[in-house]
Amino acid sequence: QQFLDVAPHLLQALSRANDPDATLLRLTQILSNLRAPSVIYDMLVLSPDLCGQLVTLVENSEYLSALLVRDPGLFDTAGRSSALAHAVPREELEAELASLLRAYDSDAAPYRLHTGESLRIGMRDLILGVDVMDIGQELTLLAEVCLAYAVDKARKSIADKYGKAAARFAVLALGKFAGRELGYGSDLDLVFVYEANVPIKS
Repeated sequence: QQFLDVAPHLLQALSRANDPDATLLRLTQILSNLRAPSVIYDMLVLSPDLCGQLVTLVENSEYLSALLVRDPGLFDTAGRSSALAHAVPREELEAELASLLRAYDSDAAPYRLHTGESLRIGMRDLILGVDVMDIGQELTLLAEVCLAYAVDKARKSIADKYGKAAARFAVLALGKFAGRELGYGSDLDLVFVYEANVPIKS
């Protein structure tokens, strides 16, 4: 019954898609993978525009669709228009990561942050038409926050095993990362530079 309430809006949005059949198949994968579809259907009924946004997302990006298939909980991001209105500053990304680290599975925190933000940025790209240079800046900032967390965690792990080192250490970005032009599937070209022959403090 809930699906029937949503169906007219979805069909209308699908009718505007270039390949409605393929789009419908991807959409079916997402909706059939939901543990609590009633919540999603309620969101779609209350916000018919969200049907169009969801179809646009699924039609135009296999990558972003796959994120939703793997983690339908990210659908909440799609349902909050306020989350798409502006770029998220570094402080908010770090605060969100800190909040995720307090969850039961803290090891998943950076992955959850990266996946959720990639979806949010992708929707800003597809739905709002944000400039490609701005999208590159947002993806680069996200990578910087995740990388800073990884480096800090690694240094603490090494310090616990071998003691603190006074050696200076730097991570240099190359390629698109250095130019702040990352895309959704970009690799991070990095060079790690450290000061040698510095004694370890036990």
